[in-house]
Amino acid sequence: MMNATKLLTRKTTYFLCFCLIILLPKHTFAAACVTPSFVTFGACTTEGEWGYDGANNAYRYCNGSLYVSMTSSTTAGSCAGVTESALDYDTGLNNFKFCNGTNWIEFSNDSSAGACAVAGRIDYNAPTKDMHACNGTTKNIATETTGDAGSISVTGDVSWSWATGLDSGTYNETHTITVTNNGACDQTITTVAVLPENDCSASPFAFCTGAVEGYKVFTENCTGTLNAAASCTIDVKAQIIIPAGGDSNVPGTLRVITSTITEDTSLSIYGCDGVGVDATLC
Repeated sequence: MMNATKLLTRKTTYFLCFCLIILLPKHTFAAACVTPSFVTFGACTTEGEWGYDGANNAYRYCNGSLYVSMTSSTTAGSCAGVTESALDYDTGLNNFKFCNGTNWIEFSNDSSAGACAVAGRIDYNAPTKDMHACNGTTKNIATETTGDAGSISVTGDVSWSWATGLDSGTYNETHTITVTNNGACDQTITTVAVLPENDCSASPFAFCTGAVEGYKVFTENCTGTLNAAASCTIDVKAQIIIPAGGDSNVPGTLRVITSTITEDTSLSIYGCDGVGVDATLC
């Protein structure tokens, strides 16, 4: 027969085990982060050289040491009857496509590299060692990458206008933009810029006189690392100068560049003097 001391000890042991089962935390697993890398086709020596690679059925360019693929995974229909390597700028797609012997394949679009005006133009950019393909408004970076960096998105108050009734003059407002990391990898915010910043380069708009108008990022809370599935905010100060009897409309681009991703978001501010015929415009 079990004595009282042994029975108490066994019951205490059961109780402690039960508590450990309940209190020990469960393991949590985050999605694997695979840093994106270029898809390459071997060594090269002539930087800026580009063309069709028949062995890999892809367009590629030389970045000075390696051939880098310009191909995406997006097909644009059959190219039966078309010569393999045929290259075409598709105005409907706003992108280049080429025949790989079976299908039309679009060029890769690994973020953007600023504005451009000549649709269908391809240039090699030596400082950044990548190919730029102009779609008429934006230079797409035609570099194929592999990995799981995800994406970043920019949301918030990116377009605003002044209400009816304002007289001509200078007006300032601050608007908050949210940057969200949608990927499995942490992102390091390296640059936040507003394009164009024009003459309003000193904070807060010390040089804005006459008809000058524009934006400036004056508070950036997205410093350092933006963790996966996290967000941060950027305050954008906008200034508009409304001439008497007239109106102003200022387009711009907010560019957020992380360690691996670039996101561009259109900004616009609009206002009119709100008197006379302009009262119907605001």
